[in-house]
Amino acid sequence: MLQSDTDLAALRGCDVVMSCVDRHIPRALLNRLAYTAAIPVIDMGSAFRIEGGEMTAGAGRVVTVGPGRPCLACWGHIDPDALRNEALGEEERENLERDGYVQGAQVPEPSVMPFNVQVAGVAVAQLLHIVTGFGDGDMPDRLAFDFIRGTVKRNSLAGNPRCGICGYGNGWQRPTA
Repeated sequence: MLQSDTDLAALRGCDVVMSCVDRHIPRALLNRLAYTAAIPVIDMGSAFRIEGGEMTAGAGRVVTVGPGRPCLACWGHIDPDALRNEALGEEERENLERDGYVQGAQVPEPSVMPFNVQVAGVAVAQLLHIVTGFGDGDMPDRLAFDFIRGTVKRNSLAGNPRCGICGYGNGWQRPTA
C-alpha cells in the first residue's frame, strides 16, 4: 500500500508498475503517477457478489493506463465516494454510517483464487507486451472478464478531453496507426 510520498518517489524509477489494490486512494495515486511520470500502470482487479451463499456475479479487469490511454477515472474504476469514505477518520466514518450517509465502507469483499489467478496471468501478458513487444498488434486498453458467463471482452474507450488526469490538456492523445 502506498503510505507516503517516498513510496511514490520510489515508483518513479520503475519502467512499469503492476497494481492490484483493494482501495481507491492508492489506485488513484497510481493512476495519477502513470501520467505525471509517464510510467505505464497495469491495474487489475476482481469483484464478486455473494447472495445467500452463492456467487451471483463475478467480474475481473486488466486495464493499462498511461500516456496515450484513458485513465482509470475515465473507465469508472475510481469512485469519488469511495475516495471520500477511505479518507474519513474512524470516528467520522462511524458517525456518518450511523446517520446513513456512508454504507458498506467496511464490508470485506471476497476474492476467489482461481479467478484472481486468471486476471493476474493476463496482467503478466500485458507486462511482457510492454517490456518485450510480446504478442501481435496493439495491447488492449482494457480486458473485462465475466466469470459467470466465462467470457473475456476487449474494450476501448474514447478519451475525455476534459479529464484532469489524462485529458488533451495534459498531453493525452489516442495513438494513430
